[in-house]
Amino acid sequence: SALYISSGAAFFPPIEQVKILFDTLLELQDPMLIVFTASQRRLDPQLLQKIQKSGRGLVVTWAPQQAVLAHPAVGWMVSHCGGGGMYESLAQGAPLIAWPVIAHQRKHEV
Repeated sequence: SALYISSGAAFFPPIEQVKILFDTLLELQDPMLIVFTASQRRLDPQLLQKIQKSGRGLVVTWAPQQAVLAHPAVGWMVSHCGGGGMYESLAQGAPLIAWPVIAHQRKHEV
């Protein structure tokens, strides 16, 4: 199966976390295709080259999210859990892996 990672239009995880995620995914013994939308952000050139060289990752600035999620090869979606990604993953029946970033996940005090 493929993994679809969407950073959303406004929020992006810390680049060090993105690097750790890709280092981990690219080292998996069972290869997995990865589609990563990084709208309005640029990845570190070395990381981008590593992803492209692997032949398993595709980094795009935009993707038709519902069409990607509807593809039978997509097994999961990683999202910052904004409304768009959550509703579209639910509509397409794609399991969602939550990766909270900032504004959508307020810190609640007890």
